[in-house]
Amino acid sequence: MHHRFTIRTAAAACALALSVLAAAPLRAEPAAIAARNDGMDIRQGSLHIRVLALTDDVLRVTLSANGALPEDASWAVPAGVRARRVGVQASPTGFATRSLRVDVQDGRLVVSDLAGKVISADAIDPVKLDGHAFTLRKAMPQSEHYFGLGDKTGGLDRRGKSFVNWNTDAFGFTSADDPIYKSIPFFIGVGGAGGSYGVFLDNTYRSWFDFGHREDGVLAFGAPDGSIDYYLIHGPSTAEVVRRYTDLTGKAPLVPRWALGYQQSRYSYMSGAELRQVVARLRAERIPTDVVWLDIDWQDRNRPFTVDRKAFPDMPGLIRDLGRQGVKVVTISDLHVAKAAGQGHAPYDTGVQADAFVKNPDGSTYVAPVWPGDSVFPDFTQARTRDWWAACSPSRCGWAWPGPGTT
Repeated sequence: MHHRFTIRTAAAACALALSVLAAAPLRAEPAAIAARNDGMDIRQGSLHIRVLALTDDVLRVTLSANGALPEDASWAVPAGVRARRVGVQASPTGFATRSLRVDVQDGRLVVSDLAGKVISADAIDPVKLDGHAFTLRKAMPQSEHYFGLGDKTGGLDRRGKSFVNWNTDAFGFTSADDPIYKSIPFFIGVGGAGGSYGVFLDNTYRSWFDFGHREDGVLAFGAPDGSIDYYLIHGPSTAEVVRRYTDLTGKAPLVPRWALGYQQSRYSYMSGAELRQVVARLRAERIPTDVVWLDIDWQDRNRPFTVDRKAFPDMPGLIRDLGRQGVKVVTISDLHVAKAAGQGHAPYDTGVQADAFVKNPDGSTYVAPVWPGDSVFPDFTQARTRDWWAACSPSRCGWAWPGPGTT
């Protein structure tokens, strides 16, 4: 009995010691900082981190676990924008621009304004790697709140919540569903000591963002694969953060004046006659409507680039007549094409000829069910696909407005 107690006690003590060791942070290797004219390189063990000043208020941070930084590529930020640089003033712990001070403190990246007010700082143990997956961890001050990420549920403020970016056709979603339709890996932090700032994670994988939900006081984000490449955008106002973010990714064109008016949209109007009645009622009720929308039911069997000639026998005349009443018509066009081999369906046939559709890993064409049934999907990463899609018009894609022989 005595020996059994001793063994159990020793085992418990050993387990306790192991748990303490596991919980204790490993002592990080000291960071070696190499100054650059436009930023700095940080090496810490096998990690290589590069911080570049694209402007005085926009930093780009890239990281590699094996010393070789990721390819300088992006689907969101043009090459000319990525190549921009400003000169910096080096210091023993980092560098400064005319607006920001960037320092490495105990292996953590800390960005502050020139008055020393912290804008964004890494948390303890700021980088976690698991195979190809990565997690970046930043401190989350009590006063800060977070906005952005595109279509998300649960209220505007993201604090205390966790989200996944994975575009999903979430018809009938509830306030608790995530993800839903749009994935924009960009958020704005407001209320901190250094004012508003933005973070844009330039990664196309299934990224995730956690604003203190999993771990109190820690803002974390990451992805299962892809480049570790993000931009930190200083304000200090929210408006300046948004402006500088659009400097990176592009600005929306100025909309026509009619697009600023009231627009009537629903799923769905089923015929040209119904649409004429809706517009007539809007005018009779003196509702100043400038736009009406047509969802998929204007098409033949829900096929993009087609018209249902029974429900909409004179689409050009309909659009022309409503236009005379000051009402524009917007027609939906989904980003898929009906898989209609041997049916004389020009959008499919010409897309096959252009080798325009997304492929499976084995080289076969990827097929999945959408509104028309089995469908194929244009691979817009290919220039030839973009050219084909742009040319797939009534005059160039082999189809026409309602007339003999069209589909």
